[in-house]
Amino acid sequence: DFQDGPPKPSAHVTGLPVVDISPDVSLQWDYRRGLAFLHEVEYKDGSLVCSKTGLYFIYSKLQLGLTKCPKNAENSIFTHRVFKRHSTWNITIMDNIKNFCDTQGSSVWRGSSFVSGSFMLERGDEVYISMSHKHLIRVQGDTDTFFGMFMV
Repeated sequence: DFQDGPPKPSAHVTGLPVVDISPDVSLQWDYRRGLAFLHEVEYKDGSLVCSKTGLYFIYSKLQLGLTKCPKNAENSIFTHRVFKRHSTWNITIMDNIKNFCDTQGSSVWRGSSFVSGSFMLERGDEVYISMSHKHLIRVQGDTDTFFGMFMV
């Protein structure tokens, strides 16, 4: 029973094993199984498509890891970005730039990246995630790597 009418547009999609590791291809997500859902938001080739103009809270978390870090890992930096595509142009609306393999003396590295914020979206805007080093992404179940948005 909804006190304030039906729920606002919202979506939560979960991680899929990475198939295409090229950095310029957006991440793909599971939008059907487990904790994933779409409500008045469409999923299109890695993007969440806004159905109603308004203010949205957008979030993305990537679980990361590497079993064999290179010996000299000083310049090992990844970028986790959230983009907004508005008809013909794309803009970065959030990014996280972090070191990986920065654990002293260990070849195994684990980490994560989380970004979130509130943004105005117009009907038809697409929001998608890019990751510079997709081979770092670890997907175990649907609780560690995810992406979503909801109208506030």
